[in-house]
Amino acid sequence: MLVLTIKKDLLADGSAIAHPLKRFPERLGGFWGQVQYGDDISKRDVRKLLSVIQEINLYLPDDWRMTRSKNNFRVFVRVEEKTDIESFVLAGRSFRQADGGILHVVDTVLKPEYLDNVDREALVKKSDISALPKNKRPHVYDQLRMDHPELVRPNLYFMKPRLDDCPSPLFARQYERVFEHDTLSEFHRIHPLTKCGIDKNKFRWIRWTCFGEATFVKSPHSNSHGRDYWNVPPIGFEKTTKIVEEHKRLLEEHNITILEGEQPDSPYEVEYKLLYSGDPDGRQSLFDAAEQIIRKTGLTIDSRKSQVQNDTYMDDDDFTILFGGGSFRVRQTAETATITLKAKPPDAARPDGEHNRLQEEQTITVQEANAFLAGNRIEASPVRLLRERFPNCGSLAPRVKVETTRETLHARNKNGQDAEVCFDFVRFLDLSGKEIGRDVEIEIESKGMPVVQIAKLADLLRKELALEPSPRSKYGRAFDRFPGLLEVTR
Repeated sequence: MLVLTIKKDLLADGSAIAHPLKRFPERLGGFWGQVQYGDDISKRDVRKLLSVIQEINLYLPDDWRMTRSKNNFRVFVRVEEKTDIESFVLAGRSFRQADGGILHVVDTVLKPEYLDNVDREALVKKSDISALPKNKRPHVYDQLRMDHPELVRPNLYFMKPRLDDCPSPLFARQYERVFEHDTLSEFHRIHPLTKCGIDKNKFRWIRWTCFGEATFVKSPHSNSHGRDYWNVPPIGFEKTTKIVEEHKRLLEEHNITILEGEQPDSPYEVEYKLLYSGDPDGRQSLFDAAEQIIRKTGLTIDSRKSQVQNDTYMDDDDFTILFGGGSFRVRQTAETATITLKAKPPDAARPDGEHNRLQEEQTITVQEANAFLAGNRIEASPVRLLRERFPNCGSLAPRVKVETTRETLHARNKNGQDAEVCFDFVRFLDLSGKEIGRDVEIEIESKGMPVVQIAKLADLLRKELALEPSPRSKYGRAFDRFPGLLEVTR
């Protein structure tokens, strides 16, 4: 949470005023009104600054940390209205609260290029600055910015109005690209920040200078690199060639060939789902037989893991997602939760059990998951994509629960390309947790292995074990088998 400090500066009427509110009109005029000094601070200025801070708080996660320097955060704010643009910085310190939250105390408002007094005095004594002629002091400050750009580099950016495709006007700086010797400018990759955290799928590049300029660019300069890049020692062309050629010789000598994993040609995942029609209690013998078949094809199984997945599927009262061939799932563990949207093109499920699907997933906290299941709104990429894929979908509510005991085998072919084979024992539950049915399923998904090879494996398992291609997701199967749920969960 972002808050203002209260200091003993008094207005004419004797009421207390936050120090940043006093600095705000002193240092920023124009769009915000005429520059003002002293205690003559208008309510308009007070409201504008407080409104910006409160809007930031709508998106800032409660436990978000900002660490930059001794006075350890700077939030770059740019607000545009009509033809006027104003930029400023909120600077201050962060404190860890007993409840786990972080309190960010704004103790001053600065122009973007201004150094904070606490940071400046850690490097140059105030008395040394005061001893200089006034016309020499700006040069000292300029040199400080270029020698120590971290003193003025923002942690967060707040841009208003909000960019069209971004869920928030608040952005977190997540990565910088810099030049080897030029500290005047650098490139910041910034991601939208919401109460749920970083939106990893959306970002913008900003060219930022240590004199406070921030400009959106399409991409960073090709000569810029990550900060640590410049710490890697250089190597000459001849030496590089010699080392690489020797490596190639070793590969040929030992007959080592690793093919690159097959990359999908669309955003849709490809997987095969096969259902077992026998008694679910006999599933272990089925899984053992399937593993033997997998090994006989020449694949190696280099790891396996078991887990229990607890899922709640959500939909609106008209079951728009269900009838649209998709699913919206909240999966919870003791420590974390994920929300997942799966949507399919018209030919998503084929007779052989192949499924094409678009999947969007995001990790959230358990508290956020519980709030979402209770009907509260959250900002997350699967929710946004849901509105795009199912524009007529109404308010979501829990519809059915699914508990899956899954054993996952990590299979690899001779070329080092991977696939996952999942043995699932599925229990369908109503919203009270009562079991209403069971089934057993085998899922096969490529993780780089050619789709053709995955298809052959699925076909072999289907024939050898008398499995049935599954045209539906677990969510769809719950209602296929128990159509009464359509009425019960409305």
